[in-house]
Amino acid sequence: MATLENRISAAITPVQQTAIQAAITAILTNLPFLINLDPGERRTKRKTGTKREGYVVAVYQALLAHPEVVPSSFSMAEWTKDETLNTTLKNDFSLIGALAESIDDTLLQISNERIKQADAGYSFLQAAAQGNAALTNIIESIAQQFLGQGRQGDVPVTSIPAGGSVAINNAVPDTRLSNMGETVLKLTMNNVDTLVRPGDVAMVTVKQITITNQSATTPGSFSVKTK
Repeated sequence: MATLENRISAAITPVQQTAIQAAITAILTNLPFLINLDPGERRTKRKTGTKREGYVVAVYQALLAHPEVVPSSFSMAEWTKDETLNTTLKNDFSLIGALAESIDDTLLQISNERIKQADAGYSFLQAAAQGNAALTNIIESIAQQFLGQGRQGDVPVTSIPAGGSVAINNAVPDTRLSNMGETVLKLTMNNVDTLVRPGDVAMVTVKQITITNQSATTPGSFSVKTK
């Protein structure tokens, strides 16, 4: 039998996990103003982008240079706070985003290794099941419940742009949504969010769902049964 891939071989101690959770809590504590926009809000918000970023900065600097044209009802002090916060948060996001990407890639690698281990283990069970009724029942149960769950058959794959959202109004309850792409997707049902990593599945329980691509740069894709 070929040796299985074991690229990730590590453990997080309870002390390390406590320290990690404390660090995350400290970050959230120091950013009490963070908000979460729903998919509809994300679609309607104007975004700076590369060209508009230059436009915003140019107007800001021009007004700083000519304060006499700014009416008293317009707060340059508040805008200055926004500019400073924008720069600081972008720096923080680049650090946290790189960390989140590394964690997600590591989870994807571990997921790949675990599936291969499960396939090997299933073959062990099959080989040992001959003449063993208990093992035969276990194998049949596994086959009925799990094998092929990631295969959607004729269910079409839907693309989702970077940072975009797709609303589904006719999903079939008690079926699975499969993340077929390379980005993390957010599945929203009844105002409850579930993150679905690449290659993973999530149970759909209602007809109306929204899927949001968590990557701002890479398109994603998913499949879910509809009627």
